[in-house]
Amino acid sequence: AGEKVLARYCQNFIPSQIVSFLQNIHVHPRKIWLVRPGPNKNGVRGILGGDEELTDEGHAIASALGTFMESAVQDNKGYVDVWLSPMKRATQTAEYIRQDHVTRTVTTTLLNEVGGGDFAGYTFEELEAEFPQHVKARRTDKLYYRYPGAGGESYMDLIFRLRPLVIEFERKKRDCLVICSESVLRCLMGYFTGVDADDVPHLPTKKGVVFELSPHRDGCDIKQFQLEFEAHSE
Repeated sequence: AGEKVLARYCQNFIPSQIVSFLQNIHVHPRKIWLVRPGPNKNGVRGILGGDEELTDEGHAIASALGTFMESAVQDNKGYVDVWLSPMKRATQTAEYIRQDHVTRTVTTTLLNEVGGGDFAGYTFEELEAEFPQHVKARRTDKLYYRYPGAGGESYMDLIFRLRPLVIEFERKKRDCLVICSESVLRCLMGYFTGVDADDVPHLPTKKGVVFELSPHRDGCDIKQFQLEFEAHSE
């Protein structure tokens, strides 16, 4: 299956996108592991955005991820590609993955969290106090609400930003570990599991949980693995 694609008169945008997609999908078995970095200093304080380092608990989760991946990789193909954002919390998490199991490490801003725009640097309490209308608007329509100002994004903006990566993950036959923020994890998991776009911003994610995706011709199987780590009071 999937050895040849014939296309004729595909001159418009949508047909050309469909052809590009069909040229990249396959039914070769592989694993895609999605995981959030552990807590970072801004996240603990409830601050939107920023590029802070992992907390002690974040390092504990990263270490547990390294142990988990060592076992998971050995149980599968013995090697893995690692994809991550350039954010400090993601790069610090990736440092715990044994390099002799890694065939390729790709750092890309496409995996950055949804942009907070002018609200980056605010705590959620400050937003509720100073911009209650924006907080209400986002709660009402989390998919399309866009943070104001330069760099502000909505979940729908993020979905479109991730399209090139989705094609890349569809094309790849090697197992992949993706270290990404909660918003990116929701979008990727929503795509591979066929979740309606309206439900993507509300998909449940958990601290210290690895989501294992196994795409196949009939859809995608998903498993969750809770990492074993010592909780810290930051």
